[in-house]
Amino acid sequence: MNKKINYFSDFHPVTLLFYFTLTIIIIFMCDYGAVLIYAFVSFSLCSVYIEGIKAYIKALVYYVILIVTAGIFNCLFNHSGEKVFLYINDTPLTLDSLFYGICTGAMVSCLLMWFKLFNNSMDNGKINYILGRHLPVTGLIISMCFGFTKRFRYKLDIIKQSLYTIGQLPQGSPLYKGISHKIKNGAAVLNVLMSVMLKDSVLTADSMTARGYGLKRRRLYKRYSICIEDIIFIITALLLFISAVFFRLFIMPLILAPVIYNIFKEISWKYYQWKI
Repeated sequence: MNKKINYFSDFHPVTLLFYFTLTIIIIFMCDYGAVLIYAFVSFSLCSVYIEGIKAYIKALVYYVILIVTAGIFNCLFNHSGEKVFLYINDTPLTLDSLFYGICTGAMVSCLLMWFKLFNNSMDNGKINYILGRHLPVTGLIISMCFGFTKRFRYKLDIIKQSLYTIGQLPQGSPLYKGISHKIKNGAAVLNVLMSVMLKDSVLTADSMTARGYGLKRRRLYKRYSICIEDIIFIITALLLFISAVFFRLFIMPLILAPVIYNIFKEISWKYYQWKI
């Protein structure tokens, strides 16, 4: 499945903030068992629709590693529970702690997918629209944090290509050189990357200070207006949230609301094209 157009991001920034606030509350309200499965599957479907199946499969590998690692570490260091399945030097390993760790890893994975969906729908302009007038410094910091990942990857690719070009980092290093060789190359890249990112952060801070950012009440670069679709979506999301509090199965339609809206807009667009 290819990457789709995110019509959901066209909503008013306040509408988007209201929806993402409800969904992150739902994530922290998730207890263990089927509810977490509902949330994980729903966020996975959102990621597949927005980013594409290839990007999701690549990210799913890290989610599985995170879930398994959390389960193993919690099982090794937390020995509470009644269902013991193994003893190591008279230390009990329980299924309860293993299950708790796996659920914690799944919750963190849902949170990571939530941040991806948030970053795909809320750009810097919308964040500054919400916080820029009353909390300009906070709005700038939050927008920089959410844009840090893309800049991090972009700078990382540039640094790798530059080191390959000058011969300091051999491209396509063979596996027989061992793990120490890979660690050495990775440390060189990380050293340059941290220096570049810290320098860019200092330059950005000095530049905004020199321009007087945050000293006076700033004007909005772009104005948004709430339409009838925003009101309908807010009411629908609120009703789904209240229903999810009492009936956890409603977590899925609440989280899948952006996908449902995007599909509706796609069908509407195809219909109007066919009508023409």
